[in-house]
Amino acid sequence: MTKKKTSTKATSSTKRITLTSDNYYNHDTDFQYMSPSVFKMMMQCEAAELALLKGDYEPSNKDAILVGNFVHSFFESQEAHQAFIDAHPEIISTRGASKGHLKSQYKTGEHMINRLCHEELFTNMDSTCEHEVIVTGKLFGYDWKGKVDALNVEQGFFMDYKTVDDIAKRNWSDKYYGMVDFIRARDYLPQMWVYRQLLEQKYGKPFTCFIWAVSKQTPSDVQLISPSSIWLDPEESWIQENIDRVEQVLAGEVAPKACGHCEYCRGHKSIHAAIDVGQILAAD
Repeated sequence: MTKKKTSTKATSSTKRITLTSDNYYNHDTDFQYMSPSVFKMMMQCEAAELALLKGDYEPSNKDAILVGNFVHSFFESQEAHQAFIDAHPEIISTRGASKGHLKSQYKTGEHMINRLCHEELFTNMDSTCEHEVIVTGKLFGYDWKGKVDALNVEQGFFMDYKTVDDIAKRNWSDKYYGMVDFIRARDYLPQMWVYRQLLEQKYGKPFTCFIWAVSKQTPSDVQLISPSSIWLDPEESWIQENIDRVEQVLAGEVAPKACGHCEYCRGHKSIHAAIDVGQILAAD
């Protein structure tokens, strides 16, 4: 989804923008409300995320994000799904035998949608929910926002849909110092913790978190995951330890740190001196 350019973090005297489905993903609101996605990306590389939020940088490969949004929009509503397709003509092939049809990666998205729709437990749960629900609240003294994929207030649960290459694949995580599942590798636990806190603030009752994971394999794998408090609660201290610095970077009070390894950093790297062999992996 396209985000608008902005440049400064909102001050305490700035009037907060009322969040809607139309402006939720605008960078103006990203500077006024912290979100799990912005926090996560800032923890990966402050320089890259700040440049993106200011409109000075766009990742080169956005297909993976668009495929995820393609799947999400289907479960939001028929109107939202068609609006997504209309807004992204690049997902339709314009030449060859596939002209006029979805490109291969989005056909994979259709397979994932069909896999979920054939899962009775998924359709039973999803049919009881309101979709794409915006929630806001205060955490650690800052304004936060979240957009919940599916929410059932009466029964006290929310769901998040995750598309993944392989549900069983493990990846290295610097945060956890080892090979971990995709939930931890992609920092979905702090996202779910934040959503739970914002929902409990708003509705004054506890909520159970569910993650529906669907893979890009053929055929797609699917799994329902419900992280317990044993997994979610430790994320509170991780956010609390880092939120002040993240907010200071967004406010322009401190300079952003570059991770030295991401796409943005590779493109902005400047060599000033030689390093020794043992420094290669640690080089910024």
